[in-house]
Amino acid sequence: MTAEAIRPRVKGETTFVDGLIAFAVDTANQCLVPPGIAKTHWTGSAALSASTSARGPRSKGIKTLDNYQNFAMAFKVRNFHALMASQKANQARLKSAGEFGKTEMSDSSELHQSVLRAVLYAMMELVKNVDSSEVLAHLTLNVPDYYANQTQRDLVVELADYLAKKLETLRPTKPAPLASYVSW
Repeated sequence: MTAEAIRPRVKGETTFVDGLIAFAVDTANQCLVPPGIAKTHWTGSAALSASTSARGPRSKGIKTLDNYQNFAMAFKVRNFHALMASQKANQARLKSAGEFGKTEMSDSSELHQSVLRAVLYAMMELVKNVDSSEVLAHLTLNVPDYYANQTQRDLVVELADYLAKKLETLRPTKPAPLASYVSW
């Protein structure tokens, strides 16, 4: 290890230690895949991975900002601040679907055209009592290749179910309505 650490580095070369670190990161990330979400869906989006992983600590009562920062770094999210409702040291939490509203849908957002953003938008509309047929119509417009790609539709259902379960643990008196609308 000492010899590896002190030897001169060649730009672009992957050393044994680099490979070992990459393996450890990959192994740790595999442990973060939420139940009910396929690994292939999980690894396809940094923002999806970071956002859904970061919802776990909140449901366990962990509210420190460094947890969210660590998830963002691990999943290479450029600007996690846009996803946060509170960045106070011991009151940190992600935005709810209602707090996102219509934000984070522009080209510059990491959530732009992501299935997660479409599901959060649908949840926001349901909370605002938008007619369910309109919500489903908007969902099909906001999910890229919704009709052409079964994988996208499966991911909508997986995310809706996952978020519904997380909301039930955070707010047992307010069950999440979205899963019942998209589980067709």
